[in-house]
Amino acid sequence: MLNKNRREKVLKIMDLAMIINSKSKNTVTINYYGAFESFDIKIYEKGYKNKSDDDYSMDMDLKKDDDLVLDSVIDLLTLLANK
Repeated sequence: MLNKNRREKVLKIMDLAMIINSKSKNTVTINYYGAFESFDIKIYEKGYKNKSDDDYSMDMDLKKDDDLVLDSVIDLLTLLANK
């Protein structure tokens, strides 16, 4: 099970993704795999179109990757949310 700090960061990432998707053309997709404690994120800065390539993509292993990786995703999403 994720520790409280990591859980809060994952929830922050998901919250920012929902904010971005509700107010801008940027499309953020997140797939969370609870059984594996991992997730992937894709950002389409011009919006998602069928078979379009993402502008940013990251797969995260929440058991192995350090908090700085989560923080960098939060920083990027915060920047997009505030555009």
